[in-house]
Amino acid sequence: MARTTHSIHVNADRLVHSASPHVQTRAVIAEWQRIAHRPATLRKVNAWPFMPKEVDDLDQVLELCGFGRPIDDSEADKLLWHMVVQARTDELACQVVFHRMLPSLIAIARRRGKQVPGGITAAMGEVMGAAYFVIRTFPYERRTHKIASNIARDTEYHAFTRETRLVRIPEVHLSDSLMAILPDDDAPLSSWDELAWVINEAEDRGLDSFHAEILRDLGKGMNSEEIGEKIGKKPRTVRNHRRAAIDSARDVLRVP
Repeated sequence: MARTTHSIHVNADRLVHSASPHVQTRAVIAEWQRIAHRPATLRKVNAWPFMPKEVDDLDQVLELCGFGRPIDDSEADKLLWHMVVQARTDELACQVVFHRMLPSLIAIARRRGKQVPGGITAAMGEVMGAAYFVIRTFPYERRTHKIASNIARDTEYHAFTRETRLVRIPEVHLSDSLMAILPDDDAPLSSWDELAWVINEAEDRGLDSFHAEILRDLGKGMNSEEIGEKIGKKPRTVRNHRRAAIDSARDVLRVP
């Protein structure tokens, strides 16, 4: 029986190509190829203030972010950091970071696929979902170097390790964890990694996106005045929203 391979290739037509049979991987790459030369996409990319030069293909962005370059390339690492910051609110930047990481993600799936039920196909599904979460919530404020290796490590942890540890803790403790993370005053929130996971879990269970965004802003260290300027509300109103967001998150996370 011929062995199925999963690999990344570089050729004259496209930088990123995978032989992976995983349907989600093929879909992601097909979407990348569809937008890689689109004028509107390139105008948006070239308008990002952190771009070191103008590009005429999204693959060039990947190369600038370190794809195929030495692991200790500081300029590529710096640009990838800027891209992760942009990815917090920009889907296109998130796609760029994801594709920059694709060789590492496939390597993780190949390695873990030997250990999990469903093999590499199941592992790739777990890796892709975890990667998008990690990219969107990456704590760039305090992790400013070795971005690619940090994303790869965090992705593997969230995909294959964190869940194993969480099953040892009764689910009811989620609300307790949230209460500990979210104080009643305007002090900056701690444990951003933990908070980001809790907020995403609450949003998955029904927390509305406005309240989730309020909690994320608090987690970034923003106070009521700063959040008010962002959303066009008075600080007093923001404090009410904050209280409602905390209460709503507790409600959706509470186990009957």
